[in-house]
Amino acid sequence: MTARNSPPPALDDDFPEACDQADQVTSGTFPLGLVAHVLAAAYRGDREKTARNLAQLFALQPRWRDNPRAELEKLLPDSTIVQRLANDLAAAGT
Repeated sequence: MTARNSPPPALDDDFPEACDQADQVTSGTFPLGLVAHVLAAAYRGDREKTARNLAQLFALQPRWRDNPRAELEKLLPDSTIVQRLANDLAAAGT
């Protein structure tokens, strides 16, 4: 767990902890959960799992393929987090 005022693990570059947190998301239909799975798989170098999670996200909500930043902005009020996640998604293959 992170302290109340610390950044989320991935924003603090604690990728192993962020991956552990992503593994705890069990819903296969929650967009941010799928984003967490995409980024965790990409960090671990698992291209097949990254692609599978991206495909699931795009199948559920095709707008994520065309403009992931806009979709993140709908769900997250913090522009720093939106920017980081959008950049990480782009690096993962969106």
